[in-house]
Amino acid sequence: MFRKVARLTLGGIIVAFAGSIAFAQAAVIVGETVGDTTTYPVVGLEFTALTNTDLVSFTFANQGLGDKIVLTDAEGDVLDQIFTPPGVPSYTAYGIWPLTAGDSYFLLKTIGANGLYGTFEQPLPSNSDLAVIWSGTFGDTIADAISAGYGKNAYWTSFSSITTFDAPEPSTWAMMLLGFSGLGFAGARASRRAAAAAGNLRAHLAAR
Repeated sequence: MFRKVARLTLGGIIVAFAGSIAFAQAAVIVGETVGDTTTYPVVGLEFTALTNTDLVSFTFANQGLGDKIVLTDAEGDVLDQIFTPPGVPSYTAYGIWPLTAGDSYFLLKTIGANGLYGTFEQPLPSNSDLAVIWSGTFGDTIADAISAGYGKNAYWTSFSSITTFDAPEPSTWAMMLLGFSGLGFAGARASRRAAAAAGNLRAHLAAR
């Protein structure tokens, strides 16, 4: 999303951002889970990052057990993890997990009898940042769950509202900082002019 930034006038100085600024934007993949359980310890999704982005939140629908959610690479190496509390059958987790364009990842829960899944063999969801490769993968271990062809046919398993967040490019940050610096300079000049005017007024009144 691009948004034009209007010119600002402070103390007679016009400050303008050149062109347009690419502001950060979020993209969400929503999946529907139902109350069927799976007894496998490791259950989750495989997806590919279509852009360099951050996975910033997701909803974990479960059977109310505390759990450990892991993000792994395509080889099953754990890149990050988060612990969910017990007694919360729908938990929204937040974090900043960087994803690299072209790489595949698994988002997996790791506690047995705590997963949910929906219908089978439905179209796989995607958005501008992520493409889901397998909507359901499961096994007794992480290695089992990411093995090719191992039961990856459930439409959705436990995870929903997977949200990614695209930060502005470095060049955009530079433009923003330059603009803010200009605003600060203009504000400082306006403050100095106001102070000088007040000083002149006080001197004039004192001379009367």
